[in-house]
Amino acid sequence: MSKSIYEEALEIMINSFLPRDYFNKTNKLKVMKALEKAPKQEKLLGHYKDLAEVRKKLYDLTTNFKPSNIGVMIALFTQETLVSNIIKELENE
Repeated sequence: MSKSIYEEALEIMINSFLPRDYFNKTNKLKVMKALEKAPKQEKLLGHYKDLAEVRKKLYDLTTNFKPSNIGVMIALFTQETLVSNIIKELENE
């Protein structure tokens, strides 16, 4: 995702207002499709942030390993797997 959906939609909208543009309807459809994708991209971003947070916690626990943290580490590994699966499902839609 090199360019956000919002940036793409804004660029298309700006280009559609130029007087030399004869494909205004096409650009409107592109904007509508881009904006329809925006909520999915926002969800994905939230899940990626969650995944990064879980992985940071795991990293911190493994670098300062204590046997008493094993239960927490198992819960974090489970959470990492669940969030990763959600991301894969959203990306495959």
